Amino acid sequence: MGGVDVRELSAMVLRACREVAGFVGFVELVATKSYPNISELQALAVRSPPTRVSIDLPDLAAFFARHDLQIGAGGGAALERAAIGAPSLVLMAAENQRGVVSALAASDTAATLEPDTPISQKSVGDLVSALIGDADRRRRLADKSSQLVDGRGAVRAALCLLSRELKVRRAEREDTSMMFEWRNHPRTRSVSRNTASLEPESHARWVEAALGDSDRCLLVGYVGDLNVGVLRFDDLGEHLMEVSLYLDPDLHGLGLGKALLLAGEAHVALLRKHSVRVVATVLGDNLLSQKLFESCGYCLADGRWQKNVTTHEAHWG
Repeated sequence: MGGVDVRELSAMVLRACREVAGFVGFVELVATKSYPNISELQALAVRSPPTRVSIDLPDLAAFFARHDLQIGAGGGAALERAAIGAPSLVLMAAENQRGVVSALAASDTAATLEPDTPISQKSVGDLVSALIGDADRRRRLADKSSQLVDGRGAVRAALCLLSRELKVRRAEREDTSMMFEWRNHPRTRSVSRNTASLEPESHARWVEAALGDSDRCLLVGYVGDLNVGVLRFDDLGEHLMEVSLYLDPDLHGLGLGKALLLAGEAHVALLRKHSVRVVATVLGDNLLSQKLFESCGYCLADGRWQKNVTTHEAHWG
């Protein structure tokens, strides 16, 4: 319930579990040495076995993972619990938690009290009782919360800042499983001309053929030591090339698509040692990809997005 639990919600929730919900199983309370009423909380735990008060835990992730239900405030720990996939009941312990609690409730990734319902021993106990009796809902909360928060926020922030540092390299056989996972992801297939699920064996054969095809340039984009996307250029003859690309599905919205496309253009223009006209086919309802190509200087003509890429532009890319 927060580092100092100024509203003394920990004791109230324990009573709600015992006296209202009638729960007789193990309860673990987590607090810090900064909590001013820690002695009273420990005394209450002794009178309400089996209960343990853990103080200044060095590993909260393990705490989140070892219980069937978590009850906590709607601060940053609410997202940490979600990252672990812990089914949670979230309470708004402070006004600045309203946005987090409302969003978690709206997406059904955490249970919480109905809007305008006061936090009380009765209201919390009734909700705890309902959750104890509904294993399916607890399982759904766990599944949805783990999908909402995957713990890669720091990586995404770094990639957003470093998107201009993106480079491309030739794809290799060792990239086959990575490319299959990304290309076969439902998010990627939903905006592809071929939306069917792929088979690993046929995809591996396709990669092998692509790597040996002089008219096809298969590239992997990377930032630092992290691979972030794939793009392919097919030589259509007469200095015309068709491009297609996709990102790691978990890394959308960071500006990497534009960086990947521009880096790929520079690579093929320098590789061919002459100016090329690059074209792309984008589905009519794929507005994000349309905006991507437009932002990179492409124009829509004859149903395809088109752009002239010169070796001079590529050199100074």
